[in-house]
This record gives sequence, C-alpha cells and structure tokens, in this order.
Amino acid sequence: MCKCVNVDFGTYANEVVIKREDLPDHMKAYSTKTSIGIDACILDEVKGLWALGITTTWSCCGHNKELGAIGVEDSDIPKMKALGYKVWHNNCRPNDEDSFIAMTCSDEYFGSHQTKLQPPHVCN
Repeated sequence: MCKCVNVDFGTYANEVVIKREDLPDHMKAYSTKTSIGIDACILDEVKGLWALGITTTWSCCGHNKELGAIGVEDSDIPKMKALGYKVWHNNCRPNDEDSFIAMTCSDEYFGSHQTKLQPPHVCN
C-alpha cells in the first residue's frame, strides 16, 4: 500500500514536482511541460522505469483508495509486460493495454492473496 494519509484524488498533496531539466532525455522528448508531478509513493518506481528508457504518460499511487497505476507509451507495453507488470484495465478504454498496476503501492495485488482493491472504474 502507499504511504498516503488523508490524500484525496486531485489534491496533489503527495506530489513531488520534477523540473524539466531533471527529466531524462526521452521524457523531455515526450512532454514540453516545464515540470511534471509524480506521487511521492511511486517516484522511485517511475524513475526506475525512466532509467530503463520507458516513457511514462501518467501515474497515480492510488492514495490507499485504489490500486496505483502507471501509463506508458504504446511502444513500451512489451517492456512493461516483460518486467512482470500487470495491465490495469480501464473500462473507459477496454481494448487499451497502455496502463499498468504500480508494483510499489500494490503489494497485496501482486502477493499470494487477493486484495479488496480493484482498478478504478471511473470514466472522466
């Protein structure tokens, strides 16, 4: 589980801001933003994926309310699967496989027993 306490979705209370100059080159090529925010709970995991050359498109630790998840570019889907990541199925885009359950904040999901947490089913 993540380390969030009383953090709601959309508040960015647990977010670490990474300045553009601190991003790896492949992430600079992906985004023209001056900075990006990553939930502190999964920052090391996201940075680890970056070190492997994987381009992340979004992430959320789940704030102890949902499973944490990380989105990637389509070209990185095979790499994520090879690393053992499980696809996070989004009911809004049922045929897409570009989102994965974050391992850092989803220990129970990857463990030997099932958790009560399930991927979110909210379509925005």
